[in-house]
Amino acid sequence: MKKEKVALVCDWLTEKGGAEDVLYELHKMYPEAPIFTSQYRPVDHRFDDADVRTGKLNHLPAFSRRFIAPLRQNYFRDLDLSEYDLAISVTGSDAKGIKAKKHLCYCHVPTQYYWGKREEYLKNPGFGILNPLVRVIYKHKLPKLQKRDLEASKSPDEYVTISNFAKNEIKQFYKRESKVVNPPVDLEVFTGVISYKGTKKGKSQTKIAHNKTTKMQICQTQKYEQKFYTQLKNVENLSVLCKIIAKYPDGFFINFSRQVNWKNLDLAIKCCKNLNLPLVLVGNGPENRRLRKLAKNAENITFVDFLPKTDLAALCSLAKAFIFPSKEPFGIAPVEALAAGCPVIALNAGGAKDYIKDGKNGIFFKEATEKSLENALAKFLTGAVSLDSPEKISKSVEKFDRKNFESKIRKATSSLRVSRKNAEKAQKTSKISQNAPKTLGKTLRRALVLCSPLLLFFSDFPKISLKDASSMHIELTLPLVWLVLFSVLSLKSALKYVKTNLKTPLLAFPLMLLISLVHTSNFLRGVLTFGVVIMILISILGFVDFIKTEKLPKNFRKTILIGTTIICVFCIIQTILDSLGVSKDATLLCRGCTSEAFGFPHPNGFAIEPQFLGSLLIAPFFLALNSLLENKTRKSQEKLHQITQFLVALIIGTTLFLSFSRGAIYAVVVAELVLIFILNSWKKFGKILVLTAFSFFLALSFQMATSKTTPRETVNTVISQLSLGKIKLEETKTNGDFDEPEIETINRKTELPAINLEITEGKSDDSPMFSGYVEESTDRRLELATFALIISTESPTNTLFGTGLGSAGTEMFRHFPERQGHEKEIVQNEYLEILLETGLLGIIALILTIVTFVKIEKYKFEPYTFVVVLAFAITLLFFSGVQNSLHLFLLPVLWYNLMYDKDSLSRVQKRNRR
Repeated sequence: MKKEKVALVCDWLTEKGGAEDVLYELHKMYPEAPIFTSQYRPVDHRFDDADVRTGKLNHLPAFSRRFIAPLRQNYFRDLDLSEYDLAISVTGSDAKGIKAKKHLCYCHVPTQYYWGKREEYLKNPGFGILNPLVRVIYKHKLPKLQKRDLEASKSPDEYVTISNFAKNEIKQFYKRESKVVNPPVDLEVFTGVISYKGTKKGKSQTKIAHNKTTKMQICQTQKYEQKFYTQLKNVENLSVLCKIIAKYPDGFFINFSRQVNWKNLDLAIKCCKNLNLPLVLVGNGPENRRLRKLAKNAENITFVDFLPKTDLAALCSLAKAFIFPSKEPFGIAPVEALAAGCPVIALNAGGAKDYIKDGKNGIFFKEATEKSLENALAKFLTGAVSLDSPEKISKSVEKFDRKNFESKIRKATSSLRVSRKNAEKAQKTSKISQNAPKTLGKTLRRALVLCSPLLLFFSDFPKISLKDASSMHIELTLPLVWLVLFSVLSLKSALKYVKTNLKTPLLAFPLMLLISLVHTSNFLRGVLTFGVVIMILISILGFVDFIKTEKLPKNFRKTILIGTTIICVFCIIQTILDSLGVSKDATLLCRGCTSEAFGFPHPNGFAIEPQFLGSLLIAPFFLALNSLLENKTRKSQEKLHQITQFLVALIIGTTLFLSFSRGAIYAVVVAELVLIFILNSWKKFGKILVLTAFSFFLALSFQMATSKTTPRETVNTVISQLSLGKIKLEETKTNGDFDEPEIETINRKTELPAINLEITEGKSDDSPMFSGYVEESTDRRLELATFALIISTESPTNTLFGTGLGSAGTEMFRHFPERQGHEKEIVQNEYLEILLETGLLGIIALILTIVTFVKIEKYKFEPYTFVVVLAFAITLLFFSGVQNSLHLFLLPVLWYNLMYDKDSLSRVQKRNRR
């Protein structure tokens, strides 16, 4: 017979208490079962051998569990344990919300701060001076938290609980039936001291201990020394017990528990202070400092830190009674005291009613007030109530032993059946939860996705320079920070994706990059590039997983367009301020983007250069075009919608032309022509033509208005620029050197065997350095491309395997030192850069990876998504540099999924069929 696969679940595992005792017994019953929990700290060493599994919440400090209830709800709601045959949750909070085939919930009580003790929590949340603020937040969030808790309560197939009190609360708040299975108590340790407690020798020993002054004298008391060690041979903190014995020779009252506000330990302290009764409080917790302050200067009250069970048993054998002033679902500590023959003075409420028989093994007091407890203490001290002997008191709790607990749990699990009703409820809850962020990590990943299209605009502001190496600038930018965070959060889903598709050529390109890294001539740049590329691939898979599992907000497109419009308005303001003579440090224009350098400014927004800005505007431009052409509003709103969308598209298109990024402009124009062909609509063709022409002429007019040259010279230069110098309205003089970050000025006549380029030296005067830009930039790009081709064909090894990842600048400098000048240059054509560094095999591997990915995802490109990807592919002909151009690799995937429109796709398919 196949062995049942079991999983254990608990709310958190960061301290010691009754819940941990229950979990430990289950761990002993199912030692191979992993324990799933929100937070784990190895405080309770009984679980050192356990397979404890946590999630993202474990990175938060243990004390934070009081702050992260909503996150914890999400964590357990997302915890899918359907691979296990049986899941047993031990909970008084959120662990009941898991998904499982069969789920038995050992529920201590419905979440007390939502239900049974919400009023007490409101009175004192336990945050000190922050209590007023916490109350306001708690009142606001409580309805939602209660609703989620009720949804989670539907998950278990059956409930078992610790007492009749807890059973009634589960029925009252969760509307579920439950069976009472009392928690296990370590009776053997506590019953072992019964004979000692009842002997006269024990009493005389206590008195002798009081008369001695040192620990050695106490522990070596004449003929009682042997008796002491015989009965307390397992005591671990003998010196602590000796101090207590010496301080209270005639006995004392005791309580051991976690010191939290709802334990009402302050009530015990006040009463014992008023009556001058000796009290020993064992334990620690958030209330410890306040309780010590309350007991200040009271010699009759002693605080002791947590002690092991053997020491607690010894103290119970010496104590007069255990004071239990709180209303609890059960209370393991008083049962342990009873097992040691120690009577209990308890509040007549909660689980204590299940095991305390008033006048037999303990005394009840009616209300949680000083007067009520003092009356009970007076009854006990005066002997008004004749309690049973220690032996009888101990026998009264025999039913709470471990064996009884184990047999009842096994009976409950063997008879457990998944009801159809509960299964449907669990499935419904699961579907509801799929649309919400599940854990802290998923919440953060969702936030990163939503802000990614705008965050990528900030590739140069702010920027932190880390190191200036000979072959590169090592800088930290917002997109890189975003990439690291998103790739880390997406790693799990990416690994799962890769594992599922391991038999496909999905990893062809990453493996080729790893191989090329072995023989690179610039290992540092190669390693950094490899890291960035891998993070980009992980992030792409993370995007795919996010789109499949999450739901974007309805107004996400609108938000992106508004954000992009704001960026574009900022770019326009940049050009205006520059024309007014404002410093580039204030306008944030890049070096060489100002009107003094070019005749009129080229806005770059927050990007490194205008060409970055142009590439970033491609996807938003086609998104705006999609909204403009595929109008789905009601007729009453259609006109306003058309005007708004046209203005948005116009502002983005105008800024694109103002950036003067030729690669981006060419990409958009070519993509528009393809889109017109696909759509095959004269009406839409007219709108696209009007929008493009209007954007161009508006940008041209703006350039003429802000130009440092004459309007005629501006128009001539613009036309010459966009036509790569093929169209010139009039001849212009060459005016000085061009200074631009990515393009090195060539100031000498040079001839190379394979390169026939002749560039005249510029002459300097006071006019802007604009005229020679077309020839210099174009020829420089062609020269770099020629360098790459020469090196790639130098040997069969270079042709097939390339020169190694990250080596482009180093190799070009090594082969052409006079023309290269430094190692930081890039090829400025991503395809040639890949060819140079990874060879033909790298190009083939890249194609295989892309085709495999598209095939796995079964992408069916509708018009707008297709032209966006096409535009980005064209842009790569004019641009390179993985580290500084993350948008070129990430945005196509994001925008594909964002712009994917099933209605549009359906219309295209119908049109194709016709």
